[in-house]
Amino acid sequence: MFHKLRMHNQGETEMTLTSMLPGQTGMISSIKNQDETFYRLAELGLIEGTQITFLKRAPLGDPIEIRVMNYDLCLRSSEASQIEVNLEIPKTL
Repeated sequence: MFHKLRMHNQGETEMTLTSMLPGQTGMISSIKNQDETFYRLAELGLIEGTQITFLKRAPLGDPIEIRVMNYDLCLRSSEASQIEVNLEIPKTL
């Protein structure tokens, strides 16, 4: 499975939430679809500029679990694939 990554500022890579690996942290940069799911996600705190941490993926790949605003949230992969994240890449010495 290949995922499209885009390089932005030094130390950041943009990807979808479903492309993240457990333990990775990033900042939400956008949500693709502006339908009723968008508003539900916004009510849960998933808005631009919010920091999230990818916690784990279910054994069959769906759902995923993330940490947002000090609580753990499970999302369907179909919802998570609509969320673009700027992944924070640790700087090496």
